[in-house]
Amino acid sequence: MTITEHLLHAKNVSLGVDLPSSRVARKVAQLGVLSYWLGLTVAAVALLVAGGFAALTAEPIWRRLLTVIFLGIFPSLVAYATGWILYCMLTFASAICDLTTALSQVIYLIVSENTIKVWMFSVWFAKDVIPRYVTAIHAFFYACHRSLKRVIATAAFSYARTKRSVIVAYAHGLFAVTFPIRLVARVLITIIPQKA
Repeated sequence: MTITEHLLHAKNVSLGVDLPSSRVARKVAQLGVLSYWLGLTVAAVALLVAGGFAALTAEPIWRRLLTVIFLGIFPSLVAYATGWILYCMLTFASAICDLTTALSQVIYLIVSENTIKVWMFSVWFAKDVIPRYVTAIHAFFYACHRSLKRVIATAAFSYARTKRSVIVAYAHGLFAVTFPIRLVARVLITIIPQKA
């Protein structure tokens, strides 16, 4: 059983469904019918005003016809088309109004239920998981810091020892390389008489 009604009164508009429509859907359908009749009224008024203006003007017939076309027919076609398009859109909106209301309620329930789950997960994560991992990460970085300090201390000691050993080895090598030159210099100093 479908709900139908005449176009003039629009208490019930045929929605093509077996369920009775809600009050909001009926009001939207009534707005559609109102927009249709408003478009027809504006179109008729535009034609009457343009016809009266053309009849009362002392112009040639071709200017009167242009006045009727541009000030009457075109605006009335636009008004009628606007009213008809609004009627179709609002009738369609009233047909899907109950469906969208039910769908939005289902979406709201799904979203609110998932929001509660996400909130509970966030609370658990912030209360239990984060402190445990922050403590573990802090302990890891503290151990890394201590190990790095030990490595730096050992490396500094080894570097100082190695540096001293390198300097001593360099000195010994320099001394060993220059020994023959120094020996020859001493001999020459003792052999060559010095002028006093």
